[in-house]
Amino acid sequence: MSTVYKNCKLCNAVFASIDGAVICDRCMSSEGELYKHIRDYLYEHPGLSAAELANELKISISRITQFIQNGRFELIPLRDQDEGKRQQK
Repeated sequence: MSTVYKNCKLCNAVFASIDGAVICDRCMSSEGELYKHIRDYLYEHPGLSAAELANELKISISRITQFIQNGRFELIPLRDQDEGKRQQK
């Protein structure tokens, strides 16, 4: 099997892609840390919108959207949250 070199989708650095990876090891590690930071923050502050989360953590909404598109987080429709609040009153 020959080595395939690609440009990292996040930092554009050239890296040896293993198993079809699209980001380099450095960015993979950084993404893992960011994921954990977001996950922990959401655990402490459930029900935030993507915009609120981005604003509070000082990250772009597009980074949050990437995690959602990759299946690492899921969206909860606002109407479900609103109904829960109405039932509590």
